[in-house]
Amino acid sequence: MLAAAILFPAQAQEKQEAFHRKFEVGFRVGYLPLKLMRKSDATTPFSSFVPPLEVKARSFPQERPVTGGGSLVYRFNEKWGAGVDALYRKAGYDELIITQTIVDSGQTAVPYGSTSERTRAAFWDVPVLLRYTKYQQRGFRPRVTGMIGPSVRFVSGIESYREFVTRNANVIQTSTPLTPASRMTPGATAGLGISWKDEIGVKVSVEGRYTRWQKDVFRNGPTLSSRHTLEVMLGFSF
Repeated sequence: MLAAAILFPAQAQEKQEAFHRKFEVGFRVGYLPLKLMRKSDATTPFSSFVPPLEVKARSFPQERPVTGGGSLVYRFNEKWGAGVDALYRKAGYDELIITQTIVDSGQTAVPYGSTSERTRAAFWDVPVLLRYTKYQQRGFRPRVTGMIGPSVRFVSGIESYREFVTRNANVIQTSTPLTPASRMTPGATAGLGISWKDEIGVKVSVEGRYTRWQKDVFRNGPTLSSRHTLEVMLGFSF
């Protein structure tokens, strides 16, 4: 290899440049039409207690419907390639659980206590996708690429605040981070995209992807993370 590079420096440099051209390095930004956390509102009666009680549990998603991160694609040839992304999402929820007496219409319920919680976290989604390009770019007609492969979701940076109010109106506050149901969640991703590449090698792409997760990241009382992720992304690579 070294001898070939010494004897044929131009050919060795050309092969090295050709190998580098197989890589596409860039970043993506996107919009998430679906919530990362589920909204829930439920009331559970406990008629066997004296007096009868009911628990009202509500959970509201608190998140930003945007994502972004780096991307790397390696092209085996004009049709086939493989890529990996590292995409950041900010997720969270507010939860309220109230225990009170069950009353008839027109009467006032007597509170027996409540729990309120505020949790925020960072999701990192890492899809590893096999990419197949059926139509190459021809003038203004874009390149069309399908993609499929496994994904992994990591959760980090969990911050929680809880406030417990007892029947006697005593208040207990804690800030211990919530332990997630799963810190690493596997999933499967499929998508379709179009792209254009200019004369200097800058590539612009638009992709739509769907991911089905195998586990819940959060599972805490009425709070559940969604197992469905839909995203529309704009990408730039070189």
